[in-house]
Amino acid sequence: MPAGDLSWIEMMAPGVAVVLLALWARRTDFMGWHSGTSILLGALILVLAGLQRTVGLELLVSFWMILLSGITVALLRCGRCSIGRMPRI
Repeated sequence: MPAGDLSWIEMMAPGVAVVLLALWARRTDFMGWHSGTSILLGALILVLAGLQRTVGLELLVSFWMILLSGITVALLRCGRCSIGRMPRI
């Protein structure tokens, strides 16, 4: 299967997972923008799944959008972990 050649259901699953996990993490976030951005990126993946279903996206577009959204969510989570461990001065 070429990269990005996912059905709309296969694209919805990660989007729903990102939104649900971000909502769960929001309860303990020191700063709300981490989970807010993750919710926005999960919603972007859901929009891409909807576009895939209705108009059909190019493989390259869906591949790069999913890849960059996933990398951004992962970096935000790593940043949240390091911010939570910073000593208070």
